[in-house]
Amino acid sequence: LVQTSEIAMYHWTGWFDYFVFNQPTWFVNLEQPQKMTIGAWVHTDHGNETELAAIEHLRWYDYWLKGIDNGIMDEPPIYYNTMGAPAGQEWQFASEWPVPGMRSVDYYFDGAQSGSVASLNDGTLTPKAPKSATGQDIYDVVYGTTAGLKDRWSANTVADLNVDWTVLDEKSLTYTTAPLKTDVQITGYPVVHMWVSSTATDQDFFV
Repeated sequence: LVQTSEIAMYHWTGWFDYFVFNQPTWFVNLEQPQKMTIGAWVHTDHGNETELAAIEHLRWYDYWLKGIDNGIMDEPPIYYNTMGAPAGQEWQFASEWPVPGMRSVDYYFDGAQSGSVASLNDGTLTPKAPKSATGQDIYDVVYGTTAGLKDRWSANTVADLNVDWTVLDEKSLTYTTAPLKTDVQITGYPVVHMWVSSTATDQDFFV
């Protein structure tokens, strides 16, 4: 579904923001003039986001409200940060979303154990499709499954998301890949397809 309001739109989000999937979705489904920035920050990071946000706000409004030809619409429409990239190469432009050259990879839950996580199942992820149409992991709800105040749901205005995830993993079902053979750049967000049967009439799932 492609829609246009003919109103220019600037999408601003961060990889740690719990709304990070919304802006790319809107970007793909809207036709009006638009730009999108995705940084290495949370919902409202008042640290490394502030200066760039101020600059981009001024450039955007100078162009669209004052008619100043400052080149903002001559740039590729997407500006995104890659965490862990070599110094000076963290920020890149892209002409479209998904970014050119990105390849989607399917992973499947597997019955083997990874030996890497002290979780309830220590499951594995594999790129090989399962041969059997059946299989399940059973989970008894643990009402205290939380990463505390620094998880994505609580720390929406705090940039520090360094959390001891082992506390959360021990109460959860986990699925881990084998070690990757080479460095891989991941740009985007995962899409998970999950089939669940439950003895409860209402439940929430966090992936």
